[in-house]
Amino acid sequence: MVGLAFLAGCHSPLSPDELNQLRTGEARWAGRGFGNYSYETIHLCFCGPPLTEWVRVEVVGGHVGRVVVLSTGAVVPNESLDWWPTIEELFGRIREARDYQYLDDIEVSFDPMLGYPTLFTTLYKSNVQDAGGTIHVRSVEPLN
Repeated sequence: MVGLAFLAGCHSPLSPDELNQLRTGEARWAGRGFGNYSYETIHLCFCGPPLTEWVRVEVVGGHVGRVVVLSTGAVVPNESLDWWPTIEELFGRIREARDYQYLDDIEVSFDPMLGYPTLFTTLYKSNVQDAGGTIHVRSVEPLN
């Protein structure tokens, strides 16, 4: 009985295959050949706009410098920029999520060319209320 409890406690929401995909994605991203970039994203979560709207995130010098709502062209105020991660930070969030005690599963997908996460879903245990969500990422492009 103690052995079963130990095994259950060691369950990682990322399978060995998903961990390999994560490493491969990070390696592809690291070799992308450009530093500054933009990407489009939307969060599906128990939160409101502008997180739940498609936006373009501009990353300059390793920091989110600007976020624009695609449907309106509205620029998100600077004090809200930390709501969006850089791609590097998104990789970090995926790695950190492996250790979340109440997380049941993680679903991830990666761009086959550049390696960035195109989908990151966190599925929490059924006894956790208002948790979990999905981040979609698309259209990564270098910024001049």
